[in-house]
Amino acid sequence: MNDSTLLGRDRELELLAGLITAGGSGKAVLLVGDPGIGKSTLLAAAASTARQEGHRVLETAGVEAEAQIPYAALHQLLRPCELVFPLLPNALGDALGTALGMRDGSAPDQYQVGIAVQHLFEHLALDGPVTVIVDDVQWLDLPTHDALSFVARQILEGQILLICSTRPSYQGALFTAKPRVVEVSGLDETASRERLS
Repeated sequence: MNDSTLLGRDRELELLAGLITAGGSGKAVLLVGDPGIGKSTLLAAAASTARQEGHRVLETAGVEAEAQIPYAALHQLLRPCELVFPLLPNALGDALGTALGMRDGSAPDQYQVGIAVQHLFEHLALDGPVTVIVDDVQWLDLPTHDALSFVARQILEGQILLICSTRPSYQGALFTAKPRVVEVSGLDETASRERLS
């Protein structure tokens, strides 16, 4: 972690590393800061630390151009887990598979999709800690956003850590999950000078 983009971010890095290494009950964290302030870099550092600690890491990001495509970000997040889908209860497996375009059927109930994602994370966590990284929450498609907000409200136990980032203008449903909010502000004068040098 000697990347110059991480200069002056000791507080945020220590907080994230502490959550990753602590284990125990599930947690949801929301990094909030202006565009270009360094949230994505912090998420990348968190993902790297989680992998070093033996976590299974799942990642996705909201994309403005895909914000109107249902479950676009969820598909990116869960694509590495397709082999686990058959282990879900039938109704939940059907709902998730249909939502992600892997099975034929009418649009699934969003509540069932949220439960399916929760069950999937819990199943993965049986084999060890799971860290879920979600960048640019403000651009998530609404169905993905709602599913992850549901999960964030449920992960009160188990080895699941959800780390998200968004902009200060965001007022979406993820806040109803009462995540730990971490304000990411500009660098102080000392860090700014060090980075410039």
